[in-house]
Amino acid sequence: MPNLVLDPLLKKLQACFESEVADQFLTVLLDAMAVAMLVDAKCRESIHDFEARYVFKTPDKTVGATATFAGNHMSVSQEVLDHPEPNVTVTFRSPKALRELLLSRTPDLIGAMLRQDVNVDGNLNYLYRFAFLARHLQLMATRCA
Repeated sequence: MPNLVLDPLLKKLQACFESEVADQFLTVLLDAMAVAMLVDAKCRESIHDFEARYVFKTPDKTVGATATFAGNHMSVSQEVLDHPEPNVTVTFRSPKALRELLLSRTPDLIGAMLRQDVNVDGNLNYLYRFAFLARHLQLMATRCA
């Protein structure tokens, strides 16, 4: 059954997956993820009792956002919010570098860090959890397209 709220976001997300242009990727990913957590029971189940705060940003802070998981919900801010302190802060060289890390079948976080594509401050397990959620959303988007 089509979802009038989620399906347009998933189609936009799919376009970001297929495009080499990655500047909107973070915004679209987080917005689609937040909506999916609201409307999809499997997505909500994956964050049951999960509490975390993620900050994503470029070194110059031209691209940045904060994702907060609390109370079985996800909220998104298009700003870098450093207070309260996040569980993990991901500073990425470019939106493309972040996209490649999060959407890989086997995220190579160590390789990305060695190539200086990303700098991670905080617990790496949180980043792997986020990559799992992003991958699940990618699979939803490919089914929707």
